[in-house]
Amino acid sequence: MDTRKRYVLPPVAPADSPAWTDPTHSSITAACDWKNVGDFSDITFSLGTGAHQGIAKITICRPGKRNAFRPQTLFELSDAFNAARDNDRVGVIILTGQGDLAFCSGGDQVVRGNDGYIGDDEVAKRMDLRALPVCSIDPPGCRDIDDALHCVGPLANGNFQVGVHIADV
Repeated sequence: MDTRKRYVLPPVAPADSPAWTDPTHSSITAACDWKNVGDFSDITFSLGTGAHQGIAKITICRPGKRNAFRPQTLFELSDAFNAARDNDRVGVIILTGQGDLAFCSGGDQVVRGNDGYIGDDEVAKRMDLRALPVCSIDPPGCRDIDDALHCVGPLANGNFQVGVHIADV
């Protein structure tokens, strides 16, 4: 018999909140002025102004999807975090989601295919090499098996195609 105490979670927004009909609605008031930096589609990257120059804010802006990420979102997050890291004035980074309903609900299942997430980039156009004979070239006892060798052949001209894949370059 399960004797764990169950807790009823409070709603993420009150029943009469405009967030239920407008996912972009936010009841949070900004504590400082922000200047948006960069040109992103899934996020905003903002820097604090005036006395708040040491603060960077990265906001996932997909409230209609409860801020679920897709490959494009992850690329943009990476770019924004790198820009914040490389800015000598930034000492604090705030990561948040747009709207009141969700910080981030995880991966957007609409863009998830059988082989992972499908983005607008070249990832979807990559050749699937999983059917090729592949062996690890990592040394014995290695914990991160990320280097591999594959071989295809013989080809029509009698040659073999050999590929070395180093993941941590």
